Amino acid sequence: MLWSLWSRNRGEAGQAVFSHQTALSLHDLSDVMSAKLHMTVPKSFRRNSEIPRVLVLHFADLSQNDIGAAEGVRVTKPMRTILDLLEAGDVPPATLRQTLREGLRRGLIRRSEIAEARKRLADSKQLRNLFQRVAACEISQT
Repeated sequence: MLWSLWSRNRGEAGQAVFSHQTALSLHDLSDVMSAKLHMTVPKSFRRNSEIPRVLVLHFADLSQNDIGAAEGVRVTKPMRTILDLLEAGDVPPATLRQTLREGLRRGLIRRSEIAEARKRLADSKQLRNLFQRVAACEISQT
């Protein structure tokens, strides 16, 4: 909560959204634990003070469709979290596949979100591989 408050703008509105590895943990989708807290802030975010060492800031303008809540704080939704981590390359693809399967199983990720991500990122070879392997696992489990 402290870091959400730290990110407030002059109008006292929180700017940061917990994301990346921190979001995975808050959604309880993986046992990935980062030594730092990951937050996404708007591209226009500015702070006159030094960024605390415990934080890793990612700069992106998130849509409201990408933001949810977990444990009382704003956090990127599971599908957005997986896409961010896939792009960053900080988490092994096998972990992301497991996370995607768990999110589907628990109803945190909808198939429509996967379809939308596929359309939006049709050029991404990494994304295609991730979804193909998840689909193959689901077929083999039935």
